[in-house]
Amino acid sequence: MRLKLILENCYGINKLCKEIDFTKSENNNGVNSLYAPNGTLKTSLAKTFKDVVNGADTSDLIFSERETTRDIKVDDVDITADKVMVIDSYNESYSSKQLSTLLVNEGLKERYNIALKEVDDKRIALIKAIAQASGKQNKGIVKLFSEVFSVEEKHFLNLLVDLKNQATQDQTFYGGFKYGELFNQKALDLISKGSLSDDLSEYIDTYERLVQESTILTKTFNHQKAGTVSKSLGDADFFNANHSVNISVGGQEQIATSQQELNDLLETEQARVLGSPELKAKFDKVDSKLTTKDMQVFRDFVTEIFTHTSYLPI
Repeated sequence: MRLKLILENCYGINKLCKEIDFTKSENNNGVNSLYAPNGTLKTSLAKTFKDVVNGADTSDLIFSERETTRDIKVDDVDITADKVMVIDSYNESYSSKQLSTLLVNEGLKERYNIALKEVDDKRIALIKAIAQASGKQNKGIVKLFSEVFSVEEKHFLNLLVDLKNQATQDQTFYGGFKYGELFNQKALDLISKGSLSDDLSEYIDTYERLVQESTILTKTFNHQKAGTVSKSLGDADFFNANHSVNISVGGQEQIATSQQELNDLLETEQARVLGSPELKAKFDKVDSKLTTKDMQVFRDFVTEIFTHTSYLPI
């Protein structure tokens, strides 16, 4: 059997003219494979054959004004619907008029069911692993991929294959952050306002200066964590119990016997490093939006991303 394809402007296929020989011989078992570096060609071809099954016209959805040619012949005879079986990449409710042809053979039926279950089991295991790593619920994973990459949920597995085949830089650094914690609703609301991105670059530069030049603060003990310590001690009546805090400022020990004294030391150090009220005001404008518990993971993320240029998104 020979399948002859003459296709033009069929769901994104600009032109495909090919004769495929399914005749078995000593050197050929009659099986042919179609390879494409992405899922577009295969999906478009499947849609074209599905039109044959449904008796529908084929077109180009993007460039609808272009003339479409769909000439498909089997052994030089126009193909008919009963000669076509299209299997969707993954569809739990999938059925086909031609499926009975496959399932009439008990051996093929068993192999088909085993293969389908194996794919489904691996898909479920993969979704669970992604959910655990990302901090998202299982049921939200496929939807999330669909929204991010603008593909239908039923093409989830095809999308993963496409992503695997893409050449990308090392992304393992991002594994230290959970998507569910990073992009909580408050973080998404802040990002969606649009003004944050304009101020982040200057904020990060100032933040780096603060933790590098300060004699009190570091990246692991930054100004916000210092403020949290001060507030916690005050709320716990630490100073009212006649306790004090010993702080090293420029290598010199200083004692804070009250929450106010501790705050004054921290504010004086911050003002010394930042240098001007104008810079401090710009810094505080963004910093005040990142102080809540819900925003802490997002703040740590942006400070790490902006200070490790090798991990900056392309």
